[in-house]
Amino acid sequence: MPDRIFATPESQRAGLRQLKILVVILIVSNIGLGLFGVYVLRAIDQKYSALIGRSVPSLNELQTLTAGSMEAMRSTNPSRFEAAPGGAVAGIREARVSIERDRDLRGRALEREWLILRPNERKEFRDAGDLFTRGAFDVLSLIEAGRFSEANQQREKSLRPVFERYVESTSKTADTLEAESLHVSGALTARTGHLSQVMLGLGGWPVMIVGLFFLAVFVFVIGVLVRVTVFRGAEA
Repeated sequence: MPDRIFATPESQRAGLRQLKILVVILIVSNIGLGLFGVYVLRAIDQKYSALIGRSVPSLNELQTLTAGSMEAMRSTNPSRFEAAPGGAVAGIREARVSIERDRDLRGRALEREWLILRPNERKEFRDAGDLFTRGAFDVLSLIEAGRFSEANQQREKSLRPVFERYVESTSKTADTLEAESLHVSGALTARTGHLSQVMLGLGGWPVMIVGLFFLAVFVFVIGVLVRVTVFRGAEA
């Protein structure tokens, strides 16, 4: 009778089959978890790449635009031409190049998708830039005509306030992009943390299964020992 209590060859083979099934389940689980991890990492990498590809070039353009607009403003100073009347033609040509470069840089910035999706900010930025471009060319026309005093007066009373508004609008646009990038980055970080917890949870269930399996084996062995002890006590 005690021999029947312990595992028979059939029960041993059944236990071995169950163990093999458990091993297969664990292998499949690990493969599935690995594939899920690769998918999650690729998705997060693509989102971060898109964020960097959108924000970094745009911020660089706006920084370059700020420097270009300041150079364009300096090029409208009549004193630069009064000091060297003979070089006025070449100076005016260089000034026009500076203003046109500023206009072209602004045009490229306005074509960015993130700014197109913000029509109000885009319109304010575009209008401020266009006013500055027209005002700068008007001052250059007065300089080209030799009306330096009038050009200087118009530059200080009309063009400078427009220029300050333009610079302020450029800074505001850059701040908007930076705030939006930080918001998106924070959302991605939070999502990454959530997905990490999910992956840890999925990765922990095989350990729980193994623990439960060994717990079941332990309970089974204890049960067998108790039955043996009770049987032998009854025989005595």
